[in-house]
Amino acid sequence: MRLVLSRKDERNKVKFDPVWLTRIILGQAMSEENKNTIRLWAKERKPEFAVVTTYYDATQRALELRDD
Repeated sequence: MRLVLSRKDERNKVKFDPVWLTRIILGQAMSEENKNTIRLWAKERKPEFAVVTTYYDATQRALELRDD
């Protein structure tokens, strides 16, 4: 599941069971500051979240995931 929501709009609250969330995918254009904030947050969770980053594979012409 991918969630892309405005934090400013209160109507964008999505409720789901936290155990469903097992991994966080960071976009390649995300700032290092935001990536680091999310990495730290992921380490605080028990069990810890897996964190991966997207990158463009020109050979495959597709977005791929790389372990962070």
